[in-house]
Amino acid sequence: MAHHRRVYLDLDAERARSLLLGAVWRDGVDVWRDIDTIRLLPAARRLLDAGADPHDLSAALRAAALDAAFALLARLDAGRDVTSSGGDPGWCLVRTRGDDRPTAEPIRGLQAELLALDPSGTGGVDLRR
Repeated sequence: MAHHRRVYLDLDAERARSLLLGAVWRDGVDVWRDIDTIRLLPAARRLLDAGADPHDLSAALRAAALDAAFALLARLDAGRDVTSSGGDPGWCLVRTRGDDRPTAEPIRGLQAELLALDPSGTGGVDLRR
C-alpha cells in the first residue's frame, strides 16, 4: 500500500513573501527605471548631462539596488552575521497575524525568491547585459 503525503501551501506565508519582495522590486529596484527619479541624484544628473545613456544608467542603478537587496535578504535568511562569533545576537523574520501580533512562523528563503518575483519576468537577467 502506498502512502501519500499531503502538501499544503500556506497562502498567508506566500502572500507575506509576495508583499515584502514585491515592495523590494517596486520601491528599491524598479524605482530607478524613471529618468526623473534618477535625475534627483546629483551624480546621476551630471552623468546624464554629460551624455550618458539613460537606459545604461538606469540598468546600472537597478543592478546595484538589486545587489544591495540580495545582500540584505541573505543576512535576513542567515539569521545572524556569519562573520561574528557564536555568542552574538541573531534575528528571525516572522509572520504576523492580522492584528500585527507575531507568530512563531519564520519567513525564510527570501533571497532565493527575489528573482522569481521580478515583475518584468526576466529574473533580473536584463540587469546583467
